[in-house]
Amino acid sequence: MTISIPKLGFPKTCFWLAYIAYFIARYMEYTSVLSLDGAETVINNIKIATYIVFVCLIISKKVICIVKNGTYILFILAVIGVATYQIIFGRGNSIFVIALIGLAYYNLFSDDYSDSFVFTNLKLNILMFTTVIILNTAKVLPNVTTTVQKVGGVTFNRASLGFMYPGQLQIACLTLVTLLIYVTRERNSHLFKIIAFMLSTVIFLFSQTFMPYLVSILAIFIIGNRKSFVLGRRFFLHLATICFAITIVLVALKYYNVSAVDGIDALMNYRLSLSVTAIRKYGITLAGTLFHNINEGGPSGEYLYLDSEYIYMLVSNGIIYSAFALIILKILNVYMSKEKKFAAYAVLIVWYINGVVNSGIFNVLFNPLIICIFPAIKNYFTESKNLER
Repeated sequence: MTISIPKLGFPKTCFWLAYIAYFIARYMEYTSVLSLDGAETVINNIKIATYIVFVCLIISKKVICIVKNGTYILFILAVIGVATYQIIFGRGNSIFVIALIGLAYYNLFSDDYSDSFVFTNLKLNILMFTTVIILNTAKVLPNVTTTVQKVGGVTFNRASLGFMYPGQLQIACLTLVTLLIYVTRERNSHLFKIIAFMLSTVIFLFSQTFMPYLVSILAIFIIGNRKSFVLGRRFFLHLATICFAITIVLVALKYYNVSAVDGIDALMNYRLSLSVTAIRKYGITLAGTLFHNINEGGPSGEYLYLDSEYIYMLVSNGIIYSAFALIILKILNVYMSKEKKFAAYAVLIVWYINGVVNSGIFNVLFNPLIICIFPAIKNYFTESKNLER
């Protein structure tokens, strides 16, 4: 018996090798490996090397497939320019670094090849998730634990199982759930829903982190019932903007000490209070601030961590970036709805909701469908051009 291995060619092989290296390095940033001396430097150097490969793949052809006839060349140059700015200032998890990966990918593969990218991400997530837990069990990676008091004064010890903190463990599990339900949507869906639910629940017993666990359960329902859930509900086209607005309103109420949101703040593990602290210290500007998440650990270590995707991009990246990101997401939603990609649309909806309390929308490790912004933008500009004729 022979095993046939498809010949990808040199450029495609370079992309996958660079992407796998990027994926592993980026994933390790969410684990306790950062506590090891020199680990962060090694990870950053690997990421920079992969960025260079992606840029080379983007400019390697005379005509980039997504910018046929030069129609969108100014848009692409602007994205690459801002991507360089973002990388220099260490904001490597933004939409503009996704641009590097997405442009390199669609320069080599067709627009309808996104499912292959998602399936590869699922396999990489399973590999890394399992590896981190095994390394933790083998005492190679430390198990970061925190103590939290629940209602009634009962104390729980939250475990990270090798991840940076317990919440990150549950978010990594959320990723597995969304990708598993998406990839197996045409198979025995009930079986995989049960598997996803059991996995989320088992991990929750260790992490004791409620919000991402709740989103996991929501994801099983939304993606599993994607067509009936999405079809005909046009407000989902604006869901990212709606969730952004809700987050801003809650933070504003906390900023002005409105006691009505104190209970919500406690339920969200005081994310609103942390957001207020960050805003008072760094402010909100058009082009962004020097804010970055701080988690030095220990009882005396500084902690100022903005989990919410929306608040982080507003404080760190600024008003212009936030407006641009929301416009891009609206274009993506319209594309998913028009092309009847209900399962992919449902995955995006899950991450929009999750963005109120956690990050992940613009993180290709957790939400690989975000690279579909490029065929979506291509479709948008093509339709606009056709209307002008």
